[in-house]
Amino acid sequence: MLKIKKTDFAPKPKIRAGFGTLFGANRGTKFTEVLFECVNDCLGLTREEFDVRWRKWRPEDKIHTVRPWVQPTSDALKEKWLETRDPDWLYKHPEYIWDSLACSVYRSTGATLGAYNILYKHGFTNPKYIFDWGAGAGLTSLLLAKNFPKAEVHFSEINEDLIAMFHWFKKRSGLTNIHHVTEPVRDDYDLVQALEIIEHIEWDRRKKVGDPITETLKLLDHTSNDSMFILCSDFKAELKWTALGHFISYWVNGKEWPYTHMQKPIEEELDRHGWKFLEKGFDGIPRIFAKQSE
Repeated sequence: MLKIKKTDFAPKPKIRAGFGTLFGANRGTKFTEVLFECVNDCLGLTREEFDVRWRKWRPEDKIHTVRPWVQPTSDALKEKWLETRDPDWLYKHPEYIWDSLACSVYRSTGATLGAYNILYKHGFTNPKYIFDWGAGAGLTSLLLAKNFPKAEVHFSEINEDLIAMFHWFKKRSGLTNIHHVTEPVRDDYDLVQALEIIEHIEWDRRKKVGDPITETLKLLDHTSNDSMFILCSDFKAELKWTALGHFISYWVNGKEWPYTHMQKPIEEELDRHGWKFLEKGFDGIPRIFAKQSE
């Protein structure tokens, strides 16, 4: 009897520049040296000042994290954040950028590469315009620019320190198909990425309650037909480790939801506005949505 070998006929990624390829170092000691060089140039931090903000985890640390390198000065903001849930205070605090950087290095960059594999499998291989929303120091944006070299990538961020770091990493990468914007500047983006951002947006009608949908839908109004949306948000992060900027409840479609039950209402609201869930990556990171043609 002839045995037929199972073959995956889905297209395979042809470019896929990973974290180490793009930044010249993986997420350990070598990248820490690259990061120090960046903040030394951009922020003027000395080695001693850097080492108290980004160092290896120690057994005696009272920090709940899965990151091999910890950020003590941003982790120290947790107590006041839990007491106030005040995003204006948090995001203006100069030490918050270290939490943003760590999230980019240890979570968001992996989500971007996971999304790339899923998109390529579904034949989405040649986007023209990409918007990366609230992208910190731009590590995920640079990965998109590297892996989609024919696309024009718009890196979106408002924090001045993180923007300066983005320009440093961009210069180091040599990429020219990526630019900084503070808001959408086109109405035909065919790929939008939102990693670890929608859970940080406060509802404008009530303090300490999040609103993950309103601004998301405004952004998605700037997309073309048949575009894709990459979403990754860990609403339950506070249950597992030190997390900043999350709320304990969120307002979606006329109802207040606990942070532990956010996946279903968000997917239903996106679906209601024409964005169909397509596929999720490993452990649900990220989730890909496809815009339905009108």
